[in-house]
This record gives sequence, structure tokens and C-alpha cells, in this order.
Amino acid sequence: MKDLRKIQAFVSQGRSILKVKFPFRTVIQGFHSDLMKATSGHGSFDYEECGWEEIALVKISLQINGKEVGPLSLLVASHEAPSKGRILIERLKKVIPRQEYGVKIQAWVGKMCVARENIPPYRKKNVLEKAGKTIGTGDPSRKLKVLKRQAEREKKLKSIGNIHVPQETLA
Repeated sequence: MKDLRKIQAFVSQGRSILKVKFPFRTVIQGFHSDLMKATSGHGSFDYEECGWEEIALVKISLQINGKEVGPLSLLVASHEAPSKGRILIERLKKVIPRQEYGVKIQAWVGKMCVARENIPPYRKKNVLEKAGKTIGTGDPSRKLKVLKRQAEREKKLKSIGNIHVPQETLA
């Protein structure tokens, strides 16, 4: 259910009363602090319960490298799932440090991926290209050998490595 404006009345100059029906989770998620910011601390807020209504909820499951991370899952309204998934994925991308291998972070709703980000791996820069030309000295086969060894090491680390999700992410 979206916010529905009900009654707006002007009490005096610079003062008004606005009666709105909206989900209580909006109040829990910081409506009061947003109101204080918008009114420079002069606004007040009072509420009364108007009953229960059904809403379509979906579970957003987060996966890191294909493994589901249960504590990061959350329930949201179905129309908010893609945006909430995107926000959560972007926050995780900022918090999770880079690894020796690429990290793939995904937000899933059912069997559909609604958001995805990749954290690139650390890499050795053996071959430097500029304007289509390879710059640098040394044997090209040696450079290919180093890149191949690096790819094998990445594959091995990715198969056994677990990503540590910092505790501040869960807050």
C-alpha cells in the first residue's frame, strides 16, 4: 500500500495539520527523524492505529559467490524489492574488501536476480597496452605463463575461499 493523503487543514499562518494513512513500518524506518530534519525540529508527530491490511511481501536473499548469506536476508514489499536489493548490494560492495579473486554479490527474489555487483580481484599488471600496442620488455610467452599461473591461483582460492562479511554490514 502506498501513502494516501487524507486531510490537510491549515490551523494558522505557518501551521498545518496533515492526516495521512501509511504503513507503520515507515514510522519505524525513520519517519520521525526525517520529519525533524525537514522542519528544523519544529514539527511534531502523533499517530493512531487504523487497522491491519494485507500486503504482498517477498524475501530478498543475498548471495556472495553463489552462497546464500542468511543473516542478510530481509522481507520487503514486492514493489520495493529491486530498489532495496540494489541499495543493499551497493552497501555491501563498499564494505567487503577486495580479495585475490573476484567476488560476485547478488540479491535474489525467488528465482530472479534483481541486483548484482562484482568486486574486482587484485591483479598483477604484466602486460600494459597503450593505443593497441603492447608496451614492456620481456618474453611474451613468459608474460602469458605468469597470467596463466595467476588465473589458476584465483580459481583455487575461489573454490576454497570464504568471504568475511564485516559486522557493521548487519546493522
